[in-house]
Amino acid sequence: IFVDGVLKINKADLSITGVNSTATYNGQAQTNSAATIAGLQGDDQVTVTGYATGTNASRTAYADSLVVTAVTGTLLSNYTVNTTHGSLEITPYTGAVTITGNSSTVTYNANSRSVAGYTASGLVGDDASAGTLSGITAAGAVATNAGSYANAVSGSNGNYSNLIFVDGVLKINKADLSITG
Repeated sequence: IFVDGVLKINKADLSITGVNSTATYNGQAQTNSAATIAGLQGDDQVTVTGYATGTNASRTAYADSLVVTAVTGTLLSNYTVNTTHGSLEITPYTGAVTITGNSSTVTYNANSRSVAGYTASGLVGDDASAGTLSGITAAGAVATNAGSYANAVSGSNGNYSNLIFVDGVLKINKADLSITG
């Protein structure tokens, strides 16, 4: 009596572990592009995609959604793939950012005068070229009579933790009045 033998090849364990990383807000998209790969056999190769990408500082980390793809010549069916997703936390920029209300000095002329808006210095990335930030406002100042009127700036932006506010001023100087007799 002959009994055929059986060769059973069990799947190898393949572990893909995403990295938890932290980056400081820089005004650009940032990616958590790291993972460890453990358990590949012989010359087998895989690629990993789906790393977390984010731009803004957030209390909630951006999560990986890792996908493992076999390189030509590698069969993922030979593996039990275990994936642990990592994350990317983007923290606020801590450098000083100065928000300055616009100012204007004019001479009284019996007409309404105004000043509005603000400038921002110390911004990073694309914010620097935009020159403005969401969540920041300038109250503006409108007046007719001689005096000084505040263009108050205020607000907050989650990407920046060190905002310095400097109010602007609408200054209406007294007009010269000449009386000749």
